[in-house]
Amino acid sequence: MAFLPSWAWVLVACVSAALAGAPSLSDLYPPLWKQSPGQFLMYKVENGKYIINPWVFTERMGMYKILLKQTATYFAKFAPENEQNILWGLPLQHGWQYSSGRLADPRRRTNCGYESDRLCISIDSWWADMNYFLSVLPFLAALDSGIMEISPDEVTLLPPLKDQMRFCYDVSGCHSSFPEIMSKWRAFFQYMQTPSRTFEYLLKYLWDAHTTSLKDTTKSFEDSFSVLELDITWGGNDSKKELASGKKYGVIGVKNGPSFRFTTVIGDLYAYYSQEEVNFGKNWVVAVHYLAASRLPTTLIRSHTFQKGLPPRVLTSTDIAPFISNFTDLQNTVLVALNIIGDMNRDTGSLTLAAWKVLMMTQAARERFLEFFEMVFESFP
Repeated sequence: MAFLPSWAWVLVACVSAALAGAPSLSDLYPPLWKQSPGQFLMYKVENGKYIINPWVFTERMGMYKILLKQTATYFAKFAPENEQNILWGLPLQHGWQYSSGRLADPRRRTNCGYESDRLCISIDSWWADMNYFLSVLPFLAALDSGIMEISPDEVTLLPPLKDQMRFCYDVSGCHSSFPEIMSKWRAFFQYMQTPSRTFEYLLKYLWDAHTTSLKDTTKSFEDSFSVLELDITWGGNDSKKELASGKKYGVIGVKNGPSFRFTTVIGDLYAYYSQEEVNFGKNWVVAVHYLAASRLPTTLIRSHTFQKGLPPRVLTSTDIAPFISNFTDLQNTVLVALNIIGDMNRDTGSLTLAAWKVLMMTQAARERFLEFFEMVFESFP
């Protein structure tokens, strides 16, 4: 009689061991998720307002964390533990930018984003600047939609130390400067609150807002990254001061008498990166539009899985895929695929993207693409 209970205990032990070894959803969360504010009261309060500094990683991540928490109830019917919340893609992407070093000062003229100031988000990082419009603007649009249950007037966002005019900091300012982006995100949060919401249409609204954010900011940021440096000489003493060139700060050098000479240098933020990183950034933006057309579900598990294919560090001039030795086969393959997608899109004047959008018009086609996409990722160890 003791034989059966002993086997029962063995089975219980095996099941318990299996459960203990299974990863929990919290293992998939972005870096420093636990350390990031999960409610407004965890931010600094001044004059009755919550003060958020989006140029500190945990504070920007906290905005995502609050968004995920406040919208959880609207995704509860799709899966437990908020796993099917399609906003997960945003903080996970931001977490990858952080862990891969893409939020740090690419010029290395400051400690921002490096070991002594790891949580700092650099204003000179292209990735950080683009992410601003996929973090702050959705957050403000959510406030504007009423889904956050507090007034937009109760929140103050701090500007960066320079180039403040490139960004917006409150609901009215962002509506004025970036009306279409704010409108798309507000529509997403408003639809989310309707009883008739469906998962498929939530994806449509989300990707419409996401791609509008990229479309409206990518070109304007690339244009605004021009740098004008003027070298003016007189006097015999060398001194420097910052000059607002109309687009970005330039530098004036002063020396050698009343005459002066001008040296004009035109550059952009891409100049801070290797050509390989520049190409990756541009190709990634293009690829996002293809993923948007397929309405890729940016849920927790799927987003975490898909991001395994992204490069784990900033690319250097010697990183030529698929021959990057310290990248996985999957990461090398993804870089090659992104190069192909980017080249095709540029060579055809976006005709390939237009054709892809036509192919992805039906839900059946999108489901087949998702199956193929997941199969590709599962084929790599």
